[in-house]
Parts: sequence; C-alpha cells; structure tokens
Amino acid sequence: MNRPSRLTRRGAAALERPRGEDFLILRDDLLHPWASGNKLRKLDRLLPSLIARGTTDVLTLGGAQSAHCAAVSAICAEHGIKAHVLLRGEPPETLTGNTLITTMFAASVTWVSRDDYADREALLARHRDRLTRQQGVGALELIPEGASTPTALDGYIELVSELAARLPSPKRPWKLVIDAGTGSSALAVALGVASAQLPWEVIGVCLLPNRRGTYETDTAQLAEQWRSMNNRGTRHEEHLTWIERARPRRFGKAYEQDIQDCREIAARTGILLDPLYTLAAWRACQELAHHEPRVLMLHTGGALNLFGAAQRWPKWFS
Repeated sequence: MNRPSRLTRRGAAALERPRGEDFLILRDDLLHPWASGNKLRKLDRLLPSLIARGTTDVLTLGGAQSAHCAAVSAICAEHGIKAHVLLRGEPPETLTGNTLITTMFAASVTWVSRDDYADREALLARHRDRLTRQQGVGALELIPEGASTPTALDGYIELVSELAARLPSPKRPWKLVIDAGTGSSALAVALGVASAQLPWEVIGVCLLPNRRGTYETDTAQLAEQWRSMNNRGTRHEEHLTWIERARPRRFGKAYEQDIQDCREIAARTGILLDPLYTLAAWRACQELAHHEPRVLMLHTGGALNLFGAAQRWPKWFS
C-alpha cells in the first residue's frame, strides 16, 4: 500500500531514564506544543489522506478538555483545513487547557448536551448535514473520537521501527506501557510489534474502569478494518494486554494524591504528567519495573489536561 507522506515536522522523540526510576520513557510529549504525541502520530497518516481526497473541512468531537480535539484543530489549521468541533457539556466560565486551544484553532466550536453526545453516530450525522448546508463549507469528512481509524493507526505502527532501532537489546522481551482512552494507540503499537515479529508486549492501561471486554471488542473491530484495508493477516492479540489502572475510577476523575504525585514527579525528574492519563501509565511502569528488566513508558503527552484539572479542583493546586 502506498502510504501518504508525513506532514508534521518532527524529529525522533527523546528516549531517557527518569531520575530515580528503573524504566525508560519515550518523550512523545515533546513532539508538538499543542498536539499530544499519540494524536500527532495518528494525524501524521490521517491528514495526508484527507488532503489527497480534497478535504477542506473536518468534523470531530470530544469532551470539554479533549486532547484529540485540540490536536485536530491545531494540526488542521497548520495545513489549511477547517476543523469544526463538537464539545460535550457546557462551556466553562473561563476557557483553559485543551478547551482554549481548540477554540483558538478551530473554525467553529459547538457545545452539545451529554444526552446528545451519548449517541455519537447520530450526533455526527446531524451536524454533518447542518455544516454541508452552510456557505463556505466544502468537502467535509468526519474524524471519529480519538482518530480511531485504520489509516490513523499507521502513524503509531511506524513508532515500532523507531523503537527497534533505539532500544537496548531490542530482540529481547520489552513491556511497552501506554495509557488507553479509546485503546486505538495501544492497538496500533501492538500491530506494529506483531508486524515486526518482535517479542514485545504492549500494556494498555484502561482509563475506563471494568471495561477490558469493551477494549478488546472495540480494538478487535478496528484491527479487522486495518487488516482488510492493508490486505494483511497480522494478528495483534498475543502482543496486547489490558490492565486496570492502579486506582480505578470513572473516566475523567482525579484524586488529590494524583496531583501531589504529578507535582513530586515533575520536581524530581523534570517530566510533566497529568492526573487523568499519563500518570496511570507511569504508575504501571513503576509496578512492572519491580520484576521486569525492560519496561518502556510511551509518554503520550496531555500536559494541557493539568489546566483542566486545576479548573475543576482548584484547592488541590494551591
């Protein structure tokens, strides 16, 4: 398959050992000022395919502090595509974090109720019809939540070859740990590992509690679409394991101790984590490193989530 060329200008992410820890970390959080690393890698493949089809506008959706919406808005603006974004909930009194970035770069932002958001397909269809009737909107395409498309997976699949060239002892077993919202990033890395026939295991830390079955089902469907599109029989299952985060909670929930841990890690190592996503992967790496010699955290980014957390729980940041 002829793959579209990468649009974003980025070098290889830094690979380092955090001070005081027994695991390595890939600093994908440093690849772009506004786009989280996993979002950027997916858009590296998705956006060129949209441009090749003559896309002028995209419609996507996410939560109020969606890193996906911020990344799509920023990267699309860089390349002359207008992003129209649906955000779940009510606009806050003061915009900050990913919400602020989204509103700065997007062509339009529409706030939708939580009830409407529950049926994402109907919501997207309704607003797609609305936009196509508007003057100034050209060739419009949809980008699902988290950019969970077969084409987007290729951007993260390519990460495996980068790691194979840089990790010490790449032919030996490694545990690659990544926080999992939709799970598509973890799936993509597992497909890359399987394709390269490496003895690595991808550990997806479930951010949705008690939903391992859902992660397995959703990623299996996406993997089947990828195999069909690429005419490949690559199987990822033996390379992908789903685990619960150390302290399961409803999605988007943080605790005061999470904030304190992020502050301590930042002061000690110079690495910024957020309490909703990347802290879960960090804690999983700490646990694995007690009995595994080769552990790598894929730092997806998400520092802007700290601003959203500070907005929701200001007393924990004082």
